[in-house]
Order: sequence, then C-alpha cells, then structure tokens
Amino acid sequence: MKKIIIICSLVCLWSRVVAQDEEPTVNLDLLRAASAPAYSLIGIAPTVIDRPTDLNDLRASLQNATGNYTQLPSNFALEFAPANIFHWGSQTLEDFDTTDIRAVIPQSLSVSVAFRQLEKEERFSWDSLGRTRAGIGFKCSIIRPKFSGRTRQFVQNIYAAQRALLDAKEDAIEHDHQIVILDALVKANELDESISELVRERRRDSLNAEIQQRETEVIDTASYQIQLTKLTKAAAGFKVERKGFFLDFAGGVALDFPANRLQGTQLSSVGCWLTGGVDAASSGASYLGIVRYLYHPLEAWTDSATGYFGNYSTLDVGGRCLLTKMDGHFELGLEGVYRMKIGEHFTEDTWRYTFNAAYDIGKNRRFTLALGKDFDAVTNKGGNLIVLINLIAGFGGGKAL
Repeated sequence: MKKIIIICSLVCLWSRVVAQDEEPTVNLDLLRAASAPAYSLIGIAPTVIDRPTDLNDLRASLQNATGNYTQLPSNFALEFAPANIFHWGSQTLEDFDTTDIRAVIPQSLSVSVAFRQLEKEERFSWDSLGRTRAGIGFKCSIIRPKFSGRTRQFVQNIYAAQRALLDAKEDAIEHDHQIVILDALVKANELDESISELVRERRRDSLNAEIQQRETEVIDTASYQIQLTKLTKAAAGFKVERKGFFLDFAGGVALDFPANRLQGTQLSSVGCWLTGGVDAASSGASYLGIVRYLYHPLEAWTDSATGYFGNYSTLDVGGRCLLTKMDGHFELGLEGVYRMKIGEHFTEDTWRYTFNAAYDIGKNRRFTLALGKDFDAVTNKGGNLIVLINLIAGFGGGKAL
C-alpha cells in the first residue's frame, strides 16, 4: 500500500517537474530546512517548530531512525506546492515578495504525505505482522515577511543579468545579415499577389523555419554566452530569505494500518497548530513559537497510563531559538515544547526538547540532525530518545523571472 501511494504521487508530479527542463528557466535554490506537517503528525519530525519556507514544486525527505543506522531509511515524506504544480495565480519571482494575504496563502500552501514503519517496541502486542503509520498534512502562511535586503539584491542582480542577456540576443539577431535578408523575403512574400494563398503560406512557413534556425545559430555567440554565464552565476547564489514577523497555520491527520493492510485502518491522531515568531534570515538569531492542539483517539501509554485506551486531547506550547551562520548555510537551534493534557487525568504533563542542526549542501539539498528527548512516549512507545538524521531534497527549482 505504501509503495503504491508513493509511485502514484511521483507519477502525477514528475511530468510537471520534467516539463520545466523544456523551458529556458533559471534554477533557483528555494529550499529551507523544515519538516513536513505530516512528519509531525506521525511523530518523527526533526523539529516541531519550523521557520517560514518557500517550497519548490516538490520536496522529498528521507529519514534514518533505525538501530545503529545499519538499515535503509524507513521513514520518508513527499511535500508539494499545489500553486506551483497546477499554476495557480501569480508565480513569478517578484510576486513572491508580497505580503498580500490573497497571494500569500495560495503561494505558501503546501501538502505533505509521510510514512513510517513502526518498530517492534512501538507496536501493540498483537501487531506481529507490523504496523505502518501514514500522515497527510497541509501548511500555509497567514502573515509572511517580505524578502530580506540580501535577497532583494540577488533579485536585482538576476534581473540585470537577464536584461543584458536579452539585449545581447536582440543585438545579435538585429545585425545578422542573413536574418535581415530572410525578414525581407517574408515581407515580399506577403505582398506578392501573383501567387496563391496556399503557396504564400508554404513559403511563409519555410522562411520562418529558416529564421528560427538562424536565430538559434546566431545566439550561440561569445557575447551571448558571456551574458548567459553571468545570469547563471547570479542565480547560483540566490537564496529565499525573509526577515521579520511571520505566522503559519498547519494541520492534518495520521492513520495507522495494522498488519500493513488497508483493512482495519485506525485514526491515530488529528490536529492543527499555529507557528509564529521573528525570522532573522541569513544571520543572527530567530525566535519562534508554537501552539498546537492534537486529538488522539487510538491509544496513549506513559509510565502513569500504561495500556490506557480511549479518546484524549493534548495542547502543546513551546519555543525555539535558531542561530543562523555562514550566510544561511549552517543552522543551530534549541527547541522546547511543553505538552499538557486536556480534560483527562490519566497522565502527567511532559516536555520535548531537542538540539537541531542543519547544513545546506547546495542545489536544493539539506541535511538536518535532531538530538533530544521526546514527549515521554505519549505517542511513541519506543522511548524518549530522539536521534534523527534527515535528508531533504527539493525538485523543480525553476521560477519565472
């Protein structure tokens, strides 16, 4: 079941990702280290509190949380931006520097799907055939800060390089003797009344084909290639950075599949949350916070509530301090989230605290590491220790300029 869903998702999205290579778009690095909302719902998110992000068409995450890291990663997620995939609204680079909520929500909306194979110690005693947990979530910005000054400077450099490239192309075409002759023949063909319309159309098509072929040859000149190289270099260092106050809304649902089958599917949890704070962009300290409500209808077990079955709800409140260095390539963070019960008194309130690190290796790739303590196994029977290594890869970095 898990493999079928992944294959179907990739088939639906791959055509859009590949199609970008057919257009002369510039690939921009749009990825920020973040965990998909679906990861949070199934209990394997490296961080609970995420800073604002701008998503590519498609982002994939692979996570290794296995014993001694001797097995292939069994936790993974896909996240995609519907507006990018299906061309909803304005999607040029300049349009992403707006704070208008009518544009911010569709531009920032992302949908994520995550899967997790529960370890033996995390499952019920009767789950001898295994148990898979799947989550689906969404995230969007309600308040989004504008681009940082550094990002705006990159945008101006890219636009300047693009204008120079177009000028070099137009200049080469305008002064090419063969193209001038072909243009004159096209005009003469339209004024020739001695031929039939069918002949005129055939000549027109033939001449236009020759012009297009010649333009392709002409722009392959030294001056054009120099300008193209400058545009590529200007885009290579581009990073989407937003500086200021932000507020994101996220939510979703997690399902359990006993014996890894659709039959007997159980609701594991459902929730929604607000994440906000002040983002310091490429350098300095960012301060983030979260308020999250979760409803757990399946099970709860802690030291004071072993074997408890029934509906219960929790409220998470926490904060995160994030230090960004090396022009945004390296991040260090400390996160603490307090989980309190709502209504029921079968368990004690508890904490989750983690140390997080992320390193940008370029080309829409990031490694993240999380070390710390989980919520006393309220939703994770396997224990309190968090040791997660996550590889996040973004696809479809092309943006209209």
